[in-house]
Amino acid sequence: MTHTPEAVRGTYLERLVINVTHDCNMRCAYCFADAGAYGAERGMLSERTGRRIIEDFFSRFERIGRIQFFGGEPLMRLDLLREAVEHVEREVAALPEPRPSLRFILNTNGTLIDDEAIALMSGRRF
Repeated sequence: MTHTPEAVRGTYLERLVINVTHDCNMRCAYCFADAGAYGAERGMLSERTGRRIIEDFFSRFERIGRIQFFGGEPLMRLDLLREAVEHVEREVAALPEPRPSLRFILNTNGTLIDDEAIALMSGRRF
């Protein structure tokens, strides 16, 4: 069965996983995920594609419970994470009341957490 936006509109998506990076700053030899590449070419999600993903899912689903940023190491693209979180906040603000209480999830090895990353997560539902 093919789902069109009309067919799924008004439904609830529990979790949207956005693979921000196909790379990791640690590149451990034992990594099951091939240092975030998962057997594919290393790369990063573009801002344009990130925006399109968010817009597409907000057009298809009335509510999204959680948005999970995944990789590799997503903090390698902190700029993209900031843009994505702010874009999601604008999308949620445009929804009619009552607005959904969306949460963010960040899968990270923790080595790139700095003041800028903490500032992004502070006061938000991470």
